[in-house]
Amino acid sequence: TVTVFNDTTAPLISSVAASAVTSNSAAISWATDEVSDSQVDYGTSTAYGSSTALDPALVLSHFQTLSGLADSALYHYRVKSKDAAGNPAVSDDFTFTTLPPPDTTPPAVAVAYPADGSAVSGILTVSGTASDNAALSKVELQVDGEPFNLASGLDSWTYSLNTLALSNGNHTITARATDSSGNMTTNSITVTVFN
Repeated sequence: TVTVFNDTTAPLISSVAASAVTSNSAAISWATDEVSDSQVDYGTSTAYGSSTALDPALVLSHFQTLSGLADSALYHYRVKSKDAAGNPAVSDDFTFTTLPPPDTTPPAVAVAYPADGSAVSGILTVSGTASDNAALSKVELQVDGEPFNLASGLDSWTYSLNTLALSNGNHTITARATDSSGNMTTNSITVTVFN
């Protein structure tokens, strides 16, 4: 007498999730109730069109990385696992959206007053403008390489400068704009202090 036992039950897939989504990649994880291999189908529609390389390691916790994705795009994906007996399991369809591309465009900043090369004295209100393709974070002002100090305003900014604290002669005023991604731009003028 012999007892025949052939495994004909597919693995049970659970806890399917997308994480660490960037503008061009994502990590897909899931679990199975018995040790199985790992593969992910993915694409911009339910036709998928792309698959990760099959990982033949038989595990309970599965992890696959998708790379080379388009930014700001909706992706469909499904996970697949086969147990040691070759029984296949395929998950439902899931989606995630990749992030927009990183902002690498620096802001613009300009000093409107005083004019470059002008003579100044007393308490001076330095003013100017700044702009960015996304969002400005701050505008700062520096005199002669000293530490930067925060100006008031963003798109239209001002800074109160006491030229009485400076020696008579030429001084460099530098405006620096920083956007929300950390991109920075500086713009400098030279003024002649005469008190």
